[in-house]
Amino acid sequence: MELVQFEKFIVNVLEPQAAQLEERLSKVSAAAEGCRTLAGSLRAGSASSTRMVEVCEGCYAEVNLVEGGELLVELGLADTMVAMSAAEAVAFLEERGSLLSKRQELVEAQLGKVQGDLTEARSSLRQLYMLQSAGTPPAP
Repeated sequence: MELVQFEKFIVNVLEPQAAQLEERLSKVSAAAEGCRTLAGSLRAGSASSTRMVEVCEGCYAEVNLVEGGELLVELGLADTMVAMSAAEAVAFLEERGSLLSKRQELVEAQLGKVQGDLTEARSSLRQLYMLQSAGTPPAP
């Protein structure tokens, strides 16, 4: 592979892939944390009316205090709103949080591999440029 093509591969494939995985990891981590935090608040009875909390991509939860002091949790899934009790929401959020944590681990593993490939590719590219500038032909 020509050096220029190798460099283009790094810039056009590996770097964007790493950036995309970092962004994905950030979103998954935030959603998992949102699930854990809201489930913990509901379980402890310390939740009150809240702003919307992202609990998965495109899925939000909102806690509202209704008549009689009962908490009602509304989950927005795409264009649908689902209302449930605090106890039902805790079960849902704990399960969702667990799934998101597993997804987070997978994305972290993918990111680690891509970052390792990127580091190795950059190192190889530097070595190849150094060999080229020294007039030494690279090994086939």
